[in-house]
Amino acid sequence: MSTPPPPPDASGHGLRALETLRERIEQAAAELTRLRDENARLADRVEELAELTGDAAGVTIEGEPAALREQVEGFIDAIDRMLAEPSPDEAASDSSPNGSSD
Repeated sequence: MSTPPPPPDASGHGLRALETLRERIEQAAAELTRLRDENARLADRVEELAELTGDAAGVTIEGEPAALREQVEGFIDAIDRMLAEPSPDEAASDSSPNGSSD
């Protein structure tokens, strides 16, 4: 007993399915390569950041977000006020006879 030959359209459909599968495998392999490259780049960046020394590397922020926001906004307001006020040198030059800004 022999197996009957496949219908004429069956081999074409099977080849298309195999071609589609091959394309999807190639896309998956390309994506894996891209992800591995990105992972290596990110690992290098993490290593660079871990090697940082100085004040910024040791900064930790703890507390309630609302309280931290209020504190930071207070600092910003204080800095803005300081920047808006003339420095003692500027105030002295503005009040001197030759220091007018006309």
